[in-house]
Amino acid sequence: MADRTGAPLRIPLEFPGRVVEVAVWKVQVGRVQLLMLDTDLPENEAYDRSITHLLYVRGRDARLAQEVVLGFGAVRLLDLLDIAPSAWHVNEGHAAFSLIERLDRQPGESLEERMAAVKQNTLFTLHTPVPAGNEKFDMNSVLRYTDYLVPDLPRELVAHLGRVDDFDQAPFDMGGLAIALAAKVNGVSQRHGLVASDTWRHRIGDEADGITNGVHVPTWIGTATSRLFSEAIGSDWERKLTHADAWDVIRDLDPAEVWAAHGTQKRVLLRSLRARIRSQFARHGAGPDWLKEINDMLPEDRLTIGFARRFATYKRATLILSDLPRLQHILTNPERPAQIVFSGKAHPADKGGQELIARIHELAQRPEFRGHLFFIEDYDMELGHLLTAGCDVWLNNPTPPKEASGTSGMKAAINGCLNLSIPDGWWAEAVDHGVNGWTFGPQGLDPNDDLHDADSLYQVLEKEVIPTYYERNSDGLPESWIEMMLNSIAACTHQFSSHRMLAEYTNEAYLPLGSPKT
Repeated sequence: MADRTGAPLRIPLEFPGRVVEVAVWKVQVGRVQLLMLDTDLPENEAYDRSITHLLYVRGRDARLAQEVVLGFGAVRLLDLLDIAPSAWHVNEGHAAFSLIERLDRQPGESLEERMAAVKQNTLFTLHTPVPAGNEKFDMNSVLRYTDYLVPDLPRELVAHLGRVDDFDQAPFDMGGLAIALAAKVNGVSQRHGLVASDTWRHRIGDEADGITNGVHVPTWIGTATSRLFSEAIGSDWERKLTHADAWDVIRDLDPAEVWAAHGTQKRVLLRSLRARIRSQFARHGAGPDWLKEINDMLPEDRLTIGFARRFATYKRATLILSDLPRLQHILTNPERPAQIVFSGKAHPADKGGQELIARIHELAQRPEFRGHLFFIEDYDMELGHLLTAGCDVWLNNPTPPKEASGTSGMKAAINGCLNLSIPDGWWAEAVDHGVNGWTFGPQGLDPNDDLHDADSLYQVLEKEVIPTYYERNSDGLPESWIEMMLNSIAACTHQFSSHRMLAEYTNEAYLPLGSPKT
């Protein structure tokens, strides 16, 4: 971006012993401007140019520098652009330093008055109950930056705002800072709101709200399913995503048309998976005979289960692998076979997640699972779209209550891919067991052990999911399955859309926080 004179816009940030210049890139996303900060500039030292190079940087000092750039830089940028928000939304603790910068700039006769002014129009959203997702930094490292960036704010105040634990060596807690200076705090599902309240009640002083995440339906809906929406609701169905009653007519769609649309999306998925597997195994040195066999893998009439997401350990990707003989019996049943497709990536610093991927990859090579269990490398948005639109079942088995929301299951549900999930995050408020999907494992906030949950998963697969899929009427249609697909689409497309989510944030947070205070 350029400033008013046409020169490149620069945001100076006072780092210890130097000034780091920050450039701004503007990306137009529809009607929304996305402003991105960049330190990779010739005027910066080499070690500062790399601050914004990697999103998932491992080093804690590098991560702290990134969050300093984001928080302090964002507020200074908006000031340079003469943008004065009526409401501020701090999304996760990563942006919490923006509150320190705002406090430093806030006029007022006392610190208490200034803090109240910052707080009254600030919303903070927690996105995970997992400790690793709530950033903490060494206290002295943070104060070393704030001494230069906001020298007029008392050091003791900055430390107090970021100290959650009452001991001398307590770290600086970014979530704790954001809660201290926010008038409203929310989790990203109804259940997560309860969990956040329990975890942070001592800091919030009240209950956290729950505003459930949603997905952008036009992006994640399959082409064939989108045509069904146009047929049932009208070509302007996207405009009706905020109208719950408009989606009831989905249940009246012709079952044969619904099954044909699903079949189209499933064929597209399986064709793409074969191509990816062929390329993947060729890269690993597989011979022509083995590559030729891939042509006959992933048949369309076989129940296809998908599991694709971040490989964080709490998501328990390998839960279904707990009893290998039992799983082999389920997958290779000659009359009612099944196939599982895994994909995803682990954080570069998450060794546990990387080990889960290695375990699945190794099992997929075993003769007893060959052709029934797959791990697809290079997971990306394109593959995620194909999987959620084309799989029959979407598997999710986090350790409760660690799933704050989860959105991959929403993407599956709007396409009629039936969820088979632990009732955590969004699924706890969406599931109607046996009607729009299935649940297994613990029904409350307290987790069971993995073996108990695995047995529950196997039982639901063996007794409910697989029989329902393979039960056909005289026309060859799985009537009960299609009915569940329609229930899933009708119940979830509006309720778990980003349109509904944004309307809820606007009505429950942005408008109240941004209204003039008397």
